[in-house]
Order: sequence, then structure tokens, then C-alpha cells
Amino acid sequence: MTITQHWKVPNPAKGDGAGFVDAEAGANSWGIIVWNDQVNLAQYVTAAFSDHFGVNLAQARAMTKMISRRGYAVVADGTRERMEAEAQALHEYGVRATVEQLV
Repeated sequence: MTITQHWKVPNPAKGDGAGFVDAEAGANSWGIIVWNDQVNLAQYVTAAFSDHFGVNLAQARAMTKMISRRGYAVVADGTRERMEAEAQALHEYGVRATVEQLV
């Protein structure tokens, strides 16, 4: 799978907001892919995103809608170690997430 665009989680320390951005390929560019499943309701996934990533409900809903439309969405990117930790945190919510290198 080739990832061309993903959801950017806001970083208040850098003063940037959330939104969709082009994926940046590179050796240290890994992404968390959240997959659509038949278990979790969209409302639950939205609340999990809002709670975990600290985004407002409108931003969390946009992430969830992308997953519903495409079947998946890259919700964050960064180093492999950080993304594995973030994916594990999403697993604790019961959200189906994997870590893959962005190309």
C-alpha cells in the first residue's frame, strides 16, 4: 500500500493545527494506520481519537469519516518507536491500528 496523504495530529508546542497533509517518505517516516472494523462504532472511535490525540470532536470526526470512506486512515506519523507506542495506546482503546513505513 502506498500512503500519499495522512491526518496530521496537532502539535501545540510548534503552533500547528490538525489537518490532512502529504505523507513524507523517508527512513524515519512511519505511520499509524487505523483500520475500519465491524466492532467499534464510529462514535466510539471518534471519542477515542479525541481523548488520545487531544483533538476536538470535529477533527476526530473527520479522521473517523476518512476511515469509514477509505477503509483506513493514517492518523499520525513519526519515528518507528514512537508510532509503535502510539499504536499500542490505541489498542488499549480497542481500536485496530498497525504501524507501517510511509513510502
